[in-house]
Amino acid sequence: MRKKIIETVNSLETKVDSVFLGYATCQSLAGIADELKVPVSMLSGSDCIEALLGTDDYDREKKICTGTWFSSPGWATEGRGGLVKELHLDSVEGVDPSFFMDILFASYERCLFIDPGIGNTEEFRSKSEIFASELGLRHDCRTCGTDGILKAFLKAKELANV
Repeated sequence: MRKKIIETVNSLETKVDSVFLGYATCQSLAGIADELKVPVSMLSGSDCIEALLGTDDYDREKKICTGTWFSSPGWATEGRGGLVKELHLDSVEGVDPSFFMDILFASYERCLFIDPGIGNTEEFRSKSEIFASELGLRHDCRTCGTDGILKAFLKAKELANV
């Protein structure tokens, strides 16, 4: 992903004044701005959940229950099948992906649905509840906003002198 982002953004060098890169660092993107030829603004935080909740609330939620799976609308939509696909848990022939899911989620206690207020809340919450139920996790829900996303977007506009 990193290579593709660098390629794509650098191909825009003479075409745009700045780029809003809608990713948090997610480990693989740390320091990427140094490799880009165009000024870039990214989401702050180590991942999309921290970008939505903010560092303080993210840390607080992890302290409430260290075994928390954070369920965004995207993860709620993808559900168990999306996780199996993303982690390639179905790649061992003859082994049911549930075997690996059970191992991965053995220390989890809670599924926390993060509602950023983008609409379809009941649909996303319901899907998150199904995921939690499939894994035997307690389900909680909390709201947040999209302030972190807006802040990063406005920074891109500032970099472009717009």
